[in-house]
Amino acid sequence: PLVASDSSKNILEQSNLTGSDLHEIATLAGASNLTDLVVKMVNIFTDIDKTCSGQERNLTMTTDCFLGLINDISSFLAITPALQNEATLLFFISDVVTKNLRDFNQVDFSSDSDTAIVQTLETILTNIKMILELNQQNNSDIIMEITMVEQLIQLVTDMEPFNRLNTTSMEDPLRTQKVFLELMDWYLTKLEMITRNSSVSRFLRDFFHVTKIQVAAQLSQIEFSLYVSEKIEFLMNNLQYPLDGADLSVIGQTTIDIIRHLLNYTTTMMELQDNIPGVNQLHSIQFQIKLYLDVIERWIKQPNVPFLLSSMLQWGNSSTIFSTSVRDLNLLLQTVAPLIDEDVAAFLLTITNITEAFNNAIRIAEQPGELQSDVFIASILTGIHRALQIPGPVMGPPSPAEQVCMHVYVSQSGHWDTSD
Repeated sequence: PLVASDSSKNILEQSNLTGSDLHEIATLAGASNLTDLVVKMVNIFTDIDKTCSGQERNLTMTTDCFLGLINDISSFLAITPALQNEATLLFFISDVVTKNLRDFNQVDFSSDSDTAIVQTLETILTNIKMILELNQQNNSDIIMEITMVEQLIQLVTDMEPFNRLNTTSMEDPLRTQKVFLELMDWYLTKLEMITRNSSVSRFLRDFFHVTKIQVAAQLSQIEFSLYVSEKIEFLMNNLQYPLDGADLSVIGQTTIDIIRHLLNYTTTMMELQDNIPGVNQLHSIQFQIKLYLDVIERWIKQPNVPFLLSSMLQWGNSSTIFSTSVRDLNLLLQTVAPLIDEDVAAFLLTITNITEAFNNAIRIAEQPGELQSDVFIASILTGIHRALQIPGPVMGPPSPAEQVCMHVYVSQSGHWDTSD
């Protein structure tokens, strides 16, 4: 609609401003008087009305409307005395905005709309930075924020993490969760770096800290679950039934590996959560568990252990004789001895010698007609003799006379164990 200069003048005069104030406004705007100022403003509105009016609207007409508005306003501001020193900046702003609008109008969004939008946004931000750099005032903070926005656009459009996705692994729900958590962690790290020097960093600091802790905790949990799943799958694919000693050794080693991984997982969770009460006691317990796991692993890796375990698996069979079980217990003590303290190992060695002697007697007794033989009696006496070598809490070892008597009696049977 047409705007009359008289009506515009009346509006200004009714604004509670004095005539002197209106004259100063006109002078600052580069007009000789108030009437001249109103005429210039009306000319701007008239040009806008010519360009922007019409029934049919499209992107080109809308762009031309904005361009006309920007050019008219810029021209008006450029001749304003108060802005004479900023004439170059105003002209450059008008030129940059005009160029961006025309470029935007020529973009083909039908082929690759995402790329087109990103390129347009990046161009606009680059031009805005150029405008700020032309300004003599200190705009370093604003330029820093614009740089942050540019980096955010690049981050959002960066497809590198998605290009590295393994479609095969995405079929497993756990692995899918792990992939997306790793992507989230990657983006959080990038966002934290991008916004580190921005004015919004103080608002985002706590958010990044809490979110990264949550992501790290979920990642650790899923990695532990995946590890356990892989170990169980390994056992299912490699064990053969019925199980033997070698299979039990594999199961034992796998169990040790899972427990160690569990300890690492709990350590990670404790490190993520600060100020957990009793954390020192938890670390001490973990240390003791690791020591026991090391001892058990050393025991499993001994060459005699698979044979021992295979034999022990047969204890429930009717064909297994009692002496075999005692022999296995004796071998079990022998395999444990190298893993413990010297004093305890010496005691176990003595117990092993005793059980070996009695097991020999049992093996003889299992033979028909040997229960009354001198060999059986000698084996029993050998076990007793070895047992008597252990100092008791009240009585010490047998006297020399007692040992001589026992030696003479067993020697007469002709089966004395000369190792004693």
